Amino acid sequence: MSKIINKREEKILQAKKLNGWDTVLKLLDQEFENSLRQDSRYHLTSLNKIVSDDGKYTELIELIPSEIFNPLDNLIEIERNKTLYKALKSLSCSEYKLFVNRVEDKKSFRQLATELGISDKTAKARFEKIRLKLQEELHLMGYTDVL
Repeated sequence: MSKIINKREEKILQAKKLNGWDTVLKLLDQEFENSLRQDSRYHLTSLNKIVSDDGKYTELIELIPSEIFNPLDNLIEIERNKTLYKALKSLSCSEYKLFVNRVEDKKSFRQLATELGISDKTAKARFEKIRLKLQEELHLMGYTDVL
């Protein structure tokens, strides 16, 4: 054991003999408290850290959204995907390709124009037309805040 640990053990034994249980508890927590100070020096924090949230004290981990399976969220996601799939099915092949390349593949209008053999302004205009078409389709299906 190191000198520091030996000294701490001696102080614990002395405090125990004198019934200084507050001192004993403080000495037992000292190593943990020191590790927390070391962590803060490196900008680390524990998820068990007590924080104030709207005047209430809670552990930091309680503020992190859970990724645990939630059947209701899963059902909502499935229904949303079905609706989006149905709306995308209403597009022609060329409209679908242009829309997916822009949204999913994050291609620029210039790249899309080159692939389709049209100008970049035409590609942008077609994309906007497709987006509005999908927006109307989704609005008819009951979705108002999509696209």
